[in-house]
Amino acid sequence: MIATGLPCPAGKVLSKSAGIEEVELPQLTAADAAGIGKQVWGLYHREINPAVLRVLIEKKLPDGKPACGNPLWLTLALEQLNLLDADDFARAERDFTGSPTERMTALLIDTAKRMPPDIGGLYGWLLEQNEKAFGAANTRGFATAIALSRSGWRETDLIALVPRLAPFFNQQSATETTSSWAPRERGNEVALNNQQFTDLGLATLRRGFRAHIVRRGENGQLDFFHAQMRRAMLDRCVPNEKTRQALHAAISDYLETLPAGDPLIRLERMGQPIGEHNTLRAGRYYATLKANAESATERLGATWALVDWIAEGESKDKENPNLAWITAWLDSAGLTSDEVYRLTYNFQFGLFIRMENDLGLRARLQLVAAARSALQRLSAADPSNAGWQRDLSVSYDRIGDVLRAQGDLAGALNAYRDSLAVAQRLAAADPSNAEWQRDLFISYAKFAQVSASTNPAESHQWWRKCYEQILSMKQRGILAPSDERLLAIAQQKAGM
Repeated sequence: MIATGLPCPAGKVLSKSAGIEEVELPQLTAADAAGIGKQVWGLYHREINPAVLRVLIEKKLPDGKPACGNPLWLTLALEQLNLLDADDFARAERDFTGSPTERMTALLIDTAKRMPPDIGGLYGWLLEQNEKAFGAANTRGFATAIALSRSGWRETDLIALVPRLAPFFNQQSATETTSSWAPRERGNEVALNNQQFTDLGLATLRRGFRAHIVRRGENGQLDFFHAQMRRAMLDRCVPNEKTRQALHAAISDYLETLPAGDPLIRLERMGQPIGEHNTLRAGRYYATLKANAESATERLGATWALVDWIAEGESKDKENPNLAWITAWLDSAGLTSDEVYRLTYNFQFGLFIRMENDLGLRARLQLVAAARSALQRLSAADPSNAGWQRDLSVSYDRIGDVLRAQGDLAGALNAYRDSLAVAQRLAAADPSNAEWQRDLFISYAKFAQVSASTNPAESHQWWRKCYEQILSMKQRGILAPSDERLLAIAQQKAGM
């Protein structure tokens, strides 16, 4: 198996696996570029002109490295030279002399010289070519819709989204772009944004982006072939963060019109209010997702979107702003007490668990500490709500687990004591509740494990309590069959 990719955490993990050899790919040579040029132009049934190829090979980046050393840039440049349109041919007739063949060669050389040497600039030129042909508003609406998605859109989504997003670009001037390439005035621009956007309009736009748009996923979403194109489209079309948030809001509005169970909701619904930075919308949505069969897939998709977002904000030296924004949902004035509780539940029994393999202990502690604070407020406001009390106990327990993993045994014991106090109240209130009775022996076991290295005698006492609680539950017929094996383990640990 050969896997290629840009440097990333996943690549580092893979490279450490047994039998894996990491090889840094060198820059392409001039001979490599010539071979690739022959292959790409061969797809268009043409032979590449040596003079044109020489211009591409000699083009340099600001640091002096050859632009053609990057295979993505080289392929993109070669394809764009094969996609010149009628206006370019007219320019060949107007600006150059000689025979038709000489004029066309001169046009290709001039175009190759004008090409930006970087990938972002070249993707910007690709965008411009489509803007000239199909209109800036719809072209940017199409490109931006895909760029703001997590994994692209189905054709039916794009037919609905492009008219929603195109108006954002109707008044956008060429000076707002980050590219140094300013669009030339053309007489054949097709103003698709002034017409009803149809399947034909979408097919035409898609064809304009050629191989840079591919299908992904089981739903056949149209997406960018390369991640660098996503970044380039965003930098060029929506460099303004305020506009970007407004576009995310428009996409969120669309997603809310889809029927329940639509697979695109699972893929995109949470990512859009994150991009919109809409605290109330994001918090209220996540609060609606319950841990049942009906919502399980959508809840999982939303949770993974949050994990990715938190991971983007991780830093060794600074507080994670993305996680801080998420935990702030719990303090939103627009949420009801029940919605706040649903958030704490999904934080503890969804997000906290999914963060385990992707984020560090500090982030997990920050999340569950925020849930604990919210549950403390809820429990104080309604002491009779046993469900809130029980989840408060769980939050103490999880905090203890993280502190213990960090080596703070004293802090872990304090958190476990708070958890045990709540668990004991609930267990005493309803001796028949198997879940609350189970919480007791789990707490006893945690105390026993923490004290094992510092006070073996105390550890044995906690194991005895654990054993007695499990035995009592078995005698009363409320011990789950899966927990029966713990009886012998606790008895052995207690030295009985």
